Amino acid sequence: AIADALAPLKSLGNMAEAQARDALDDLSSRIGKIHSANYLSDTLKFDSATLEKKAGLVVRGQMGTEIRIDATLVANTSWIRGVLWAFIFALREEAVEQMGGDMFPLMVFDDPQQTFDSIHRHRWAEYIAKLQAKAPSVQVILASHDEQFLSFLAVDGVVGRKALIASAGPELGHIGVFEGDELDRRWKIGRAHV
Repeated sequence: AIADALAPLKSLGNMAEAQARDALDDLSSRIGKIHSANYLSDTLKFDSATLEKKAGLVVRGQMGTEIRIDATLVANTSWIRGVLWAFIFALREEAVEQMGGDMFPLMVFDDPQQTFDSIHRHRWAEYIAKLQAKAPSVQVILASHDEQFLSFLAVDGVVGRKALIASAGPELGHIGVFEGDELDRRWKIGRAHV
């Protein structure tokens, strides 16, 4: 009886796959706009991303005006990573439009510039600054060890507080997060009581 009751759920896999395929098709032009605005490429341009039954996710690039190719065969890691970031940002934009606002305006990044050269690090830093500046604004939590990228973020207008993270070790027994402004505030309080 349980097997019979659950039988209609078998069709959900196909329905979910069809929904994912349609959503990716709808996002493809938005992904292309974000990718081309933030990733400079003379020869290979993003064309589309599709979900195919046998091949899975296929990212196509365009060379010139007529040649379309599976971009994963010719693109470097940086180009593909740019497509992935463009997908995430396009998905967020689409969700904000559909919901009429950003219900949870927070994005967490862990070294989003990884594999990018300096020019592209700067372009992606600009994009992150725009996320924070335009309405609806996004609170950004970003972890990076890349000082050059952090300086690009500051130059491009990302505002916020900086903190250092110390790994868990015998000194603390846990991860430590040390925010510079908090240390300054405590120092002033301590000096005031002397």
